[in-house]
Amino acid sequence: MDTKLAHLVQVDHRRHWKDLKTKHAVAIKAAGLNFEQKLGPSLDKYETQIEALKRSANKGELTNAQIGPIKLLAAPLGRIAEGYVEQVKKLPDPAKKELLGLLTAIEADCKGWEHLVLPAAAAEMTEAQKEATKIITHQLAKLGDTWANNILKRLPSTLGYYEANTVKYPHAPAIINDLLQKGRATAPQARELSKMGALAEQGQNYPLFKSRAKAMLVGLKAYHDAAKEYHDAYAKSAQNGGIKTDKFIDSHALFGYCGDTIDYCNDIIEAINKLT
Repeated sequence: MDTKLAHLVQVDHRRHWKDLKTKHAVAIKAAGLNFEQKLGPSLDKYETQIEALKRSANKGELTNAQIGPIKLLAAPLGRIAEGYVEQVKKLPDPAKKELLGLLTAIEADCKGWEHLVLPAAAAEMTEAQKEATKIITHQLAKLGDTWANNILKRLPSTLGYYEANTVKYPHAPAIINDLLQKGRATAPQARELSKMGALAEQGQNYPLFKSRAKAMLVGLKAYHDAAKEYHDAYAKSAQNGGIKTDKFIDSHALFGYCGDTIDYCNDIIEAINKLT
């Protein structure tokens, strides 16, 4: 087993936590700390995956795909542990010292999982897979940012404008509501998948990234179609059945951002279909 991996699976943080929780129960209760809400359940899930990984290790050499589930759990667990630090500092010693030691150890191991790449990782992806992953990762980041920083901010005001002018633009509210619904369902996931893609580019857990990317195809196509419907409608005047107006800036800006979104979605969908 890889040396770094062996170290990460060796320590049982759950057992250490339970021992300290019992030992310092009085101090924890007096301080009103509730570790059971977040830390306890997260440690249970984390250590359950560790135990599963140990069983797999007994059957043969581990791969980056097998450590992927733990890497996904480690990141939020590390943030949870970090979030308790300031509260634990208010405890008296030795409770403070020993619990801070545990939280520090959990954070360190979670960061260790984040940066762990098993030796065989570099050979797991072909050049074509790396190129497709790179395109997906970069375009997903653009897609997510365009939604959060531009489209989402302009949709409410644009919807309000067209709802106040339904006689002239009867179809506009439905088009905008569809864009809002499809964007909310897909765009926020783009940022998370982009982060996974950045790790996959380094050879970390490509199979999981590929699976998640292909699962997004339906949502991406729906968001693409909603953006295209608005873009196409805005390209025509009301006299020609469209929704174009020179009286509202946000609606015009939305037209441009929908055009960008269409391009991003096309690039991403094409690249996802190349993942093997």
